[in-house]
Amino acid sequence: MGDKFTKFISSGSGIFSIVCLVVAAPFTKSINEIFGVVMFDLILFSMLYPALLILESSNKKRGIIFASVYICVAMMIMLWLAFKVNFSIRTDSNSRVVTSLLLVHLFVLCSAGLYKGIKRYQNRGLYSERKTTETVGTWNDEYDITPASSIAEGFCDMLEERGLQRFLMRDFTTSTFLSYGDFDDRNITHKKLQGLLLDILRFLELPDVVALVIEYVSDSGTNTTQVGSYSRMSQVRTITVKIMDYYGPNNAIAILCHECTHYFMEYNRLNWKDTDLNEQRTDIVANLIGFNRIMIDGYRTIETVKVSGDIQTTTTHKIGYIDVKDCEDLGRFLEHRREGLRAKQKAEQDFSELRQKFMQHLDTAKTLVFQLEHIDFTRMNDATPEHVAKIQAILMEKETRNIPAELNRFERCLAGNPDMPKLENEAEALSSLCTDLVLWLQVLQGR
Repeated sequence: MGDKFTKFISSGSGIFSIVCLVVAAPFTKSINEIFGVVMFDLILFSMLYPALLILESSNKKRGIIFASVYICVAMMIMLWLAFKVNFSIRTDSNSRVVTSLLLVHLFVLCSAGLYKGIKRYQNRGLYSERKTTETVGTWNDEYDITPASSIAEGFCDMLEERGLQRFLMRDFTTSTFLSYGDFDDRNITHKKLQGLLLDILRFLELPDVVALVIEYVSDSGTNTTQVGSYSRMSQVRTITVKIMDYYGPNNAIAILCHECTHYFMEYNRLNWKDTDLNEQRTDIVANLIGFNRIMIDGYRTIETVKVSGDIQTTTTHKIGYIDVKDCEDLGRFLEHRREGLRAKQKAEQDFSELRQKFMQHLDTAKTLVFQLEHIDFTRMNDATPEHVAKIQAILMEKETRNIPAELNRFERCLAGNPDMPKLENEAEALSSLCTDLVLWLQVLQGR
């Protein structure tokens, strides 16, 4: 609350409010009257504040329209009150001046808020909200291959070889949201980008000792792709984000993710030897390690319109080293790769579980064989002829089968790192052996 109050006081609206209070003070008769004027102004302003906040920060069409209508009605009421006070209600001149200043103050604040809302609606194409999910089409390895996806495939293979494939399986999320209202304030922008930086570094499992520098660059009329940088001097790492006057928060966040990706690649020694395409590869990697949705929204083409007399000039600005179509293709490729990784992980899990079960059955078989070898046959003197016949049949089968050789075969199979089909066949044979040993043991023990 204190930050918002400080922001308001330091803004143009806050300075205008202070000026109005200073001008109104000589026309009041006492401290209590001044206090009453301030409180009345605050009450009216609090009724208008939600609508002003929507006009300042919201990107939704319905919200902006509703707030605009609300503000317009409030302005009409204020004009009507001003007319009543000055021409219909018999009050002294000082009271009329104070009331008029109060209404003018609120009228100007409403007009400024309404102007911002209309401007925001006119530029709604530049104020697209970040989405967390997007329906992607099915990837086809034969028809959808692109230069960007070729680089992405090689990078994914590299991550898997180094055991870092977990970074391909998750998307970055954060509780810090940088709104367009926040983006107008440089102090809040820096504070929130710093919070986002820390969240990104933790997400990428990187040491969070990084300095963040934000540079505000005026529009020079020329397009540039140099929108940030990552540097390391000894153990000091610095990320610089350059913000043009036509940027929105999505653009700044995408640039921040790109520079953090430089850090990720350096830290994990994933940089290529050639540097010519390093920036392009960094953009591609950023799409793969959790920032795809952010890169799509932040790398959209920006159009700015300048009007000089009767001439209207539209300028197109591009951010990044790949375009939005590449980011969308990489999103589809990533979903396809994730499906393959999930299938591979499931197969590995199934194999691990089968191997564990195989080892348990092997230990069980060895225990059963040990028990069979230490059965006391002297206790079977009182066995019935039928039982003796079963015992003899089992002993003959036991002599026929080379159980130690079978156990040795299972141990060799386990030590030889078999594939899944072979392990499944051997596991079935081992399970059958355990079943036979249990049945033999039950008969020989007279159960």
